[in-house]
Amino acid sequence: MNMLLPAISGVLAMTPMPKPPYRPFIDPVQIDGYWWMFLPLMALLIALVYKAVKHANLKTYWWAVAKMTLEIVAGMVLLGVTSYLVVEVFARYIVEHAPR
Repeated sequence: MNMLLPAISGVLAMTPMPKPPYRPFIDPVQIDGYWWMFLPLMALLIALVYKAVKHANLKTYWWAVAKMTLEIVAGMVLLGVTSYLVVEVFARYIVEHAPR
């Protein structure tokens, strides 16, 4: 009986486990290197919905959507640059020049 358990575990270790099915809204999509490509699309969709609810004049609707999309993208880029500077430059400077 003692020899049977290592043999069974060895056979089970060699068989590949089946990949579980993809479950939307539970499993994240693997887009690690391409996440930034979704920023303009998300900004456009947010601007479309927001301006459709808030904008009164449809003659200038598309101009307002384009302007808000650019504002969102520029704001996100500015936030990214600012957080990089705070964490990588300012915090490193404080740590290196802190009194000991």
